[in-house]
Amino acid sequence: MKKFKKAFTLLTALVLCLVPLFTSGITAQAAEDPVTYYIKYLPDSNQWRFQTGGWSDTAVHRELYYMHQEIKDGSLIVIDDSGANTAINLTVNVKLSNLTIVSSNLSNITAKHVDNFYSIGSSKSIVNAPISNAYVYDYSLVNFNSPVDNLEMISSVEDDLHATIGAGSTIGHLKAYTPVKVYYDFYNFAANTLSIVDGTLKTEEKHYSKVPTEVVQTPSETTPAETTPATPPASSTDEYDDVPKTSDIRFNPLWLVIMATGCFTLSYKLRKEE
Repeated sequence: MKKFKKAFTLLTALVLCLVPLFTSGITAQAAEDPVTYYIKYLPDSNQWRFQTGGWSDTAVHRELYYMHQEIKDGSLIVIDDSGANTAINLTVNVKLSNLTIVSSNLSNITAKHVDNFYSIGSSKSIVNAPISNAYVYDYSLVNFNSPVDNLEMISSVEDDLHATIGAGSTIGHLKAYTPVKVYYDFYNFAANTLSIVDGTLKTEEKHYSKVPTEVVQTPSETTPAETTPATPPASSTDEYDDVPKTSDIRFNPLWLVIMATGCFTLSYKLRKEE
């Protein structure tokens, strides 16, 4: 009976040690939301400062030096230099998901890439970054020095177009419109040819196309067969599927070694006591 109690005690201790390994749940962590850096000129201190999120005159603002230390790919930047007596020259060595200019002075911005660019009101800016989508509103003045895939010139009121836009590189697609009318819908502007002055397109027709240009394959090129993405199996119980995983504890063969060692130890002790 005494041997049985000792064996039972050792076995219980072994099980208690292994239970946490088998019952450890999946550790999941949602990806961090991108940070918005709101940059504003403060006339009182004659400095450019920033806050994260929106801007509050009662909140603490910091020097741009700290923004350069923190900023990551996917971040958003909003620039408000209304009231500034000097232009802002800002270079960020990241890819921005959003760049918005809401000012009336000049902003000269350089980045690796911009997903979505917005120029609002009567802001003036120079952008040195490839852009996926650019939206230029109302009386804005913008010069793009890198390729733009899609450019939309927009009047937010039922009126004529008034923006002024230049480009030192190519423009894949230009669409210009008001709430009631589409003025331009053109494609494939050659590098350094786009010129729009006060809403009027000045570029000669030979430098752009009025229809999308089809990609022509050479005989040496092969067209890959179309494939339908596989649909992942539905799960009615695992709500973690929609959350990006940062770590996942799965079965480890080492556990078998631990169990075997425990069993061997138990067997040895029992034989020794006989």
